Amino acid sequence: MIRKGFLLLLAFGLVQAKAQSLRIVYDFNKDDVRFYRVVPEKDDVEISQPVVGRNKMVKVEVVNFNKFVYAANCQFEASTSKESNTVNLMGMISPLIFPGGTQTFFTTMGGKEPEVGRGGLLSTRSASAAYDELQEAYTTLSALESSMNNLDYAIKKLNDLKYNPYLPTDTIKSMSDHLVEMVLVRNSVNPSDFSDLVLAYNDKYKSGVSELRKSSGNFLKACDEYANSRGGMQSEDQELKEYALSLQNRLNTFTQEISAQDITEKINTLEALYTSIKTTTFTFNASQMAKDDELEIKLNFYENPKEDEIPQTANLNAMDQLKKIKDKTLTVTVKGDMKINSSIGLGFPYFVNNESFVNRDSIITAQEGNNYSPNFAAYMNFYPYSGKIANLGGTFGIGLPLTTDNRTINMFMGLSALFGSDNRIALHAGATLGQLKVLDAGYQVNDKLLSATQEVPLRNIWQWGAFAGISFSLTELQK
Repeated sequence: MIRKGFLLLLAFGLVQAKAQSLRIVYDFNKDDVRFYRVVPEKDDVEISQPVVGRNKMVKVEVVNFNKFVYAANCQFEASTSKESNTVNLMGMISPLIFPGGTQTFFTTMGGKEPEVGRGGLLSTRSASAAYDELQEAYTTLSALESSMNNLDYAIKKLNDLKYNPYLPTDTIKSMSDHLVEMVLVRNSVNPSDFSDLVLAYNDKYKSGVSELRKSSGNFLKACDEYANSRGGMQSEDQELKEYALSLQNRLNTFTQEISAQDITEKINTLEALYTSIKTTTFTFNASQMAKDDELEIKLNFYENPKEDEIPQTANLNAMDQLKKIKDKTLTVTVKGDMKINSSIGLGFPYFVNNESFVNRDSIITAQEGNNYSPNFAAYMNFYPYSGKIANLGGTFGIGLPLTTDNRTINMFMGLSALFGSDNRIALHAGATLGQLKVLDAGYQVNDKLLSATQEVPLRNIWQWGAFAGISFSLTELQK
């Protein structure tokens, strides 16, 4: 029996050792929960139920959670024992391509390039050279304006991504990469790329503005010289002059609306947006040590306060002032603690050599004993807590026979199966140690006694047997 008890305790120890730390992953968008057993120096193993070892860590990780839009807190409560709306994701995002109808610098400047040959005014060397320089400067600023429009578009879309509450984290980050790569015209993004972009855009701006002013002035001067030498200008030559004048006038307006500093600030805005998205984990984390039989976890989610329709960072100390959008409650079972539960009921012992002896016509006669005689029994049940309605454990009990011919005490030791959550019913089976009456020393069956009324000489001995039993818990079990 000592060996059996040792093996039983060893089995309980293995059950307790098996329970490890728990990681709970809740997908905010999908309203989906997964549980992982955390094993040191090994990959986490997904499990079907939230179970954790006593004094182990419970880690909660909310993924696909946009911190720019929402705030969250987590409450852990020791315990004795709403679904997300469906959305059309494709309707929430627009294609991440730059608009095909981007307004060009030429359109901004107004006017249309005259369709003329190289005769007349442009046949002179000075006018032709100035016109070519004018066109080159125009091309530089036209490309810059197209890039600026793309920059504005990228900033707007990054804002849309940053404050989109429905997109998964990997989608937000990959689409942000795609936008910035298109602006940089590169396949990857490095921290120094934004500084390089500032230098490149400012260089184009300064050189384009300077060259356009210079070339337009030279061209207008060539126009006047040509007119004076010819006594006037042809209509097509006059059209070229008006074109140069319109570019010069519109350039003045352009430089008043956009400066090199404006370009720098826009690129800095793009970098700040992109960096904030890439460095944000889009997760919410919380943890708690498991010490009780059950741990109730309640996740609360709120909308961040808005300013001019733009979500702001929430004050974590004033969450009750925010608009609550949903919550999620999870119950974790804590395993590993040894529970003790008392119960009373019946025990039915069985002994192999359970004979009784009587004086029959002065002869000692043996007759079959009363096996399975009921005992009133009190049990002490011990088992590792599992949080389930059925638990397997050990038991120790004492039984008192209900029959009048045998009042010796029986001790019960073995296994118990407990069913129920509060007031429990228990089934028992195992070994029993009880006292049996046997013939006194020197006497045997069929020995002759002195008279027909002489009592058979008996003595009590302890003997091992088996038992089965049933009982009920004395008090309501507190989980």
